[in-house]
Amino acid sequence: MKIPGERMKILIAYDGSACSDAALDDLRNAGLPSVADTLIAAVIGDVDVLAADGAEVDLSEAAIIENSLARASARLAAQFPEWRLEERELAGMPGEQILALAREWSPDLILVGSHGRNWLQRMVLGSVSLRVLREARCTVRVGRRRPVPKNGGLRIMIAVDGSRHSEAAVQEAISRHWPAGTKARLITIHQPVAGIYGVGTATREELERAHANHERLLPVLRNAGLEASSIIDEDNVASRIVYESEQWSANCIFIGARGLGPMASLFLGSVSSAVAERAHCSVEIVHLRD
Repeated sequence: MKIPGERMKILIAYDGSACSDAALDDLRNAGLPSVADTLIAAVIGDVDVLAADGAEVDLSEAAIIENSLARASARLAAQFPEWRLEERELAGMPGEQILALAREWSPDLILVGSHGRNWLQRMVLGSVSLRVLREARCTVRVGRRRPVPKNGGLRIMIAVDGSRHSEAAVQEAISRHWPAGTKARLITIHQPVAGIYGVGTATREELERAHANHERLLPVLRNAGLEASSIIDEDNVASRIVYESEQWSANCIFIGARGLGPMASLFLGSVSSAVAERAHCSVEIVHLRD
């Protein structure tokens, strides 16, 4: 989340793929401010462009990157005419270079596409995107193009579990500039735990805490101008969040980078990465700022 009173800084990792273009187009549904400083970065060394007949295009990687950046800038300028746009060409390993640039530039938000250019990255969340969302020190948006529901207004789902990271996800969501009629839905899913006596369900105390947390957060969302509702249930956490987001036609899921539990501080929460990989809509992974 940006510091109040400062222009938002947005870093866009762009590779010229269809998924990168979809991520750019979906920014109009991200509740972003009309003024922002935006840095579009592309990395030489990760380019695989083919002509329509499958033959290699006779262009240097540098020329391809330059053309891609110009196209991305034009696309953004049409959507956000008041944004200050800067282009940056990088060389090296894409994930490493994007993370190094993020440490240097300190963005509030990093945008990545859901897939990369090569055939393997089209099957799962791109390796570059996955590394960035795991290691970045700010919010990372995995952008996917999603139509706005026909009845109007955007729909954002916010996964909460009582952790500091999920609290940050709520704060990130309410800091945005959403159009009138935008709906927000809190979701808390308790994961059944297998033990020697079978599969354990959530305790009454855990459910009471979840309900109390929702009762506290629902007015916060409504005070931010959002129509708010909530879901509390038991299931596989990541699968259920993805399922509910699809059933509700969510445009974006906000989720903390880490959740509750003894292993939460050691690695990106498995729930966060699984949701980012499987969701059909955009997903924002919210990290606590240093």
